[in-house]
Amino acid sequence: MLSCSRQRGTSKPLLFYFLPAFFKASSMEDQEALFWADKYADDIIHREKYSYLDKPYTLPKKPSIKTSSSLSGVLHIGRLTDIIRGEAVYRALKNKGIPAEFIYVAEDMDPLRKIPKGVPESYREYIGVPVTDIPDPWGCHKTYADHHITEFFDIFADFVEVEPVRYSMREEYRKGNFDWAVKIALEKSEQVREIIDSFKDINPTPAGWVPYQAICEKCGKIMTTVVDKYENGKVHYTCKDYDFKVETAKGCSHEGWADACGKNGKMVWKSEWAAQWKRWDVVGEGAGKEYIVPNSAFFVNAHISEKVFDYPATTPIFYEHITVGGGGKMSASVGNVVFPRQWLEIAPAEALRLLFLKRINKTRDFKWEDTPQLMDEFDQMERVYYGVEKASDEKEKHHLRRLYELVLTEKPSKEYVERMPYSIAAMVSQIALGNEKRVEGIMKRLGYEMNERNRVILPLAGKWVAEHGEKLEIQKTVPKSAESLTAQQKGALSKIADLLDKDWERQAFAKAVFAIIKDMGMKPPEVFTAVYRVLIDADKGPKSGAFILSLDKDFVQKRFRLQG
Repeated sequence: MLSCSRQRGTSKPLLFYFLPAFFKASSMEDQEALFWADKYADDIIHREKYSYLDKPYTLPKKPSIKTSSSLSGVLHIGRLTDIIRGEAVYRALKNKGIPAEFIYVAEDMDPLRKIPKGVPESYREYIGVPVTDIPDPWGCHKTYADHHITEFFDIFADFVEVEPVRYSMREEYRKGNFDWAVKIALEKSEQVREIIDSFKDINPTPAGWVPYQAICEKCGKIMTTVVDKYENGKVHYTCKDYDFKVETAKGCSHEGWADACGKNGKMVWKSEWAAQWKRWDVVGEGAGKEYIVPNSAFFVNAHISEKVFDYPATTPIFYEHITVGGGGKMSASVGNVVFPRQWLEIAPAEALRLLFLKRINKTRDFKWEDTPQLMDEFDQMERVYYGVEKASDEKEKHHLRRLYELVLTEKPSKEYVERMPYSIAAMVSQIALGNEKRVEGIMKRLGYEMNERNRVILPLAGKWVAEHGEKLEIQKTVPKSAESLTAQQKGALSKIADLLDKDWERQAFAKAVFAIIKDMGMKPPEVFTAVYRVLIDADKGPKSGAFILSLDKDFVQKRFRLQG
């Protein structure tokens, strides 16, 4: 193994050194032609060797793609990124005829690390206790873990095509399904310690350390027990304070022995993760960008997996995280989280899938005000898929078609069914003020049918504009700000008013408006500013062509002639 010091100062990417057996199955030309999820699938299928041992690799008969979540915090939409991206690789494997399995593991042996917003301060006493052993603060479920995982899975199915097989680490340990791994890890404690220390420059693990965390029989905490001895199938521990940085788990000073099995504790993460790969024949798993660094838990576990458990290190599906409103990390303690259910009140599930799947190695910054642009991107991708719109070249066409297939949570329909743009749906919702007849009348003027897709998008866009969009307020009289319009702007408005003497299809109307702008030697913003100013007393607004056609024709003509 290359030491950490030898990688420092090199210009080559870290993956070059740490993943010698990964990502080398296909030629560069073939790889560039593939969508990223298909690249991962190909690399998994055609892998030939272990990563750090000179041993041949054989694809398991039923390989799995694993996703997971820690239940020590709130399960917001950021937690879906691992699941959505993992499912994409799973689907890519299935598309290639591999009998893969998609699994989800609840890391519910994790301790409570801090008090999320909305949880009583009295719960500070549970800091350090496994979340499965903490009562539900809201009283609707048996435990803190049950509350969060139930709420998460109630909505989970809306975001995936295939629901994963679910596992609970607490139940896995209780059933004895990891006793084999605990036994191996404890018997090879010295080897595990050497692997972990080989990734460190300072603070080596102390003598007598074993890769196991016992649950204190007196206070029930797991992070406070310091295990210093393993003898005759038992571990010796002392319960001491543990600093989580944001909170401190208070130890009770109890000293005792515990049977080394899952009913009384768990393996430490730098061995448990590796054991999970072998337990479920994991061939791929998502991991955030923080795991790309040389001494991360992923690479430590990759070595432990192969050298201690004799299982080939899984292929990492590295990805960037989601931030909120310009770079801030989504956090329950900060209170800036977005829950999956909140998303579905504003936009379809496929919009979030698009946000996560379009580029796996780019940070996703989420802002509610960007929802219309995200939906426009989805609609454009859909038009390319059905051949309604042309892509810039064959490579983009192939990419968008494959992305569209993986973004959907069900098979694509046989024929293209037009859906009105999200921004127009938001505008219609505002102008119609919830009156269904007015909605249908406006849609008819804009050339849209009230099909099932539009029935779905209208309330979503309506809620978005009510909570996050700019409000439209049609002025009852010509606003005072219209007095500042130039003679040329007033002339353009008058010519547009003349266009409305006949009925228009929206695209033809837009072309006619642009023809007026060109003939008058004006720039589009000059004219559109005039449109918005006389209608809503603002300099910006919805797409002008659709906006004009959505309003009563007589009203618009009168207003554009600066009357009334």
